[in-house]
Amino acid sequence: MISALTAAAIARLFGSPHCIEGVAHGGLAQRAGPDDWRENLTRSVSYMAANRDRVGQEPAAWLADAVADSFTVDRDHPSWDRNKLAVLDTYQFLAEQMTQSQKDNGFVANSELTLNELRYFDPGDPNFMGRCRDLARRLVDFAEQGMGYRDGHDFASAVDLFIAAFKGGDRRFCEVALTLNTVIACPGLIS
Repeated sequence: MISALTAAAIARLFGSPHCIEGVAHGGLAQRAGPDDWRENLTRSVSYMAANRDRVGQEPAAWLADAVADSFTVDRDHPSWDRNKLAVLDTYQFLAEQMTQSQKDNGFVANSELTLNELRYFDPGDPNFMGRCRDLARRLVDFAEQGMGYRDGHDFASAVDLFIAAFKGGDRRFCEVALTLNTVIACPGLIS
């Protein structure tokens, strides 16, 4: 037996006026059922089918069967959150090294951007190591802002970690933010 709460949720999702009416009167409408919300359910399945290349999680089995095609699960990196100071500092600082098209991709997409895709990254340039040192010093200084360091780190050890990251270039933005949060005593969520 379907509960009134479940019926109300289904009614709101798929827009069945019969189901809403039945719930509003203290019970389930006798005629409420799949035929009552077929049109909206069909639209919902069509939308999911059209956007199957970027769903946030594995679809329900019934939806996968209804679409009869594969879905691409595309989740945001769990540590890439606008409410984390280390993430905001990383993104704000590294934005100066991004091209306009990279900036246009937006915050979420850029969590996967790697350092070697930024403008500074040119290992063949004789000034490359100097640039890496400068970026590392400025990032640590920018992010620390009197918060202190974690686990025995200090300015010099933090800078050394980021020099290596900038030189290697294979770190994603989300990994840089995680490293920043590991060495600098950033607060948790800032929302």
